[in-house]
Amino acid sequence: ERGDGRIRFRWVKAPLSAELTHLADTIARRVGRYLERQGLLERDAEHSWLAGEDLDQDPMSTVLGHSITYRIAVGPNAGRKVMTLQTLPAEDPPFGEQAGQVSGFSLHAGVAARADQR
Repeated sequence: ERGDGRIRFRWVKAPLSAELTHLADTIARRVGRYLERQGLLERDAEHSWLAGEDLDQDPMSTVLGHSITYRIAVGPNAGRKVMTLQTLPAEDPPFGEQAGQVSGFSLHAGVAARADQR
């Protein structure tokens, strides 16, 4: 900020992929803690899942809740995590090296703003 209160823009080097990944990790942890404080997320030592206090009212909600968290919904293994197969993407990620990705969160720094842009 300048002495007269106007903002001064400065060009800075693009952040490294490792810096973006670290920031994405910080954001993911903070969002997780926020959701947990709001009662929307439950955690144990290894996993997190959506909280569902009202799921007992509608059996289909239980099934839907398990499906989006990759958990078995019914039977003797109910609540256990299902095995998922991971594959490598067929092409490079859309933002290349300028992206940090952690636990479903992604953060990219592929956009710049000039001083005259709002």
